[in-house]
Amino acid sequence: GLKTLEGRDSLQQTYSTIMSTIRGSIPEFPEDGVPDYVFGSNKNIIQYPIIFRSLLSIIQKDKRFTGLELLDINKDQDSVFMDFQATTIVGDNLTNSIAI
Repeated sequence: GLKTLEGRDSLQQTYSTIMSTIRGSIPEFPEDGVPDYVFGSNKNIIQYPIIFRSLLSIIQKDKRFTGLELLDINKDQDSVFMDFQATTIVGDNLTNSIAI
């Protein structure tokens, strides 16, 4: 069934959605999101600054967030994970990891 989220749960869902947005997937905002070519590419040529700037751009458009920080980059066999933390206007910190 359908579940309605409120408060921190709703904000966490929004943050998770932002972190998984691929450029071009939102018709109203075709420039928002991470370019799809960075996913599944060779881990030696991943363009980390492009990923960070893309996510930061979306976060800055949402007035519920005041910042985004890259916490860590982890390599595990053939996968690369980027760990992020967003700060909300009420001072909460939300974390999320994306796999590249």
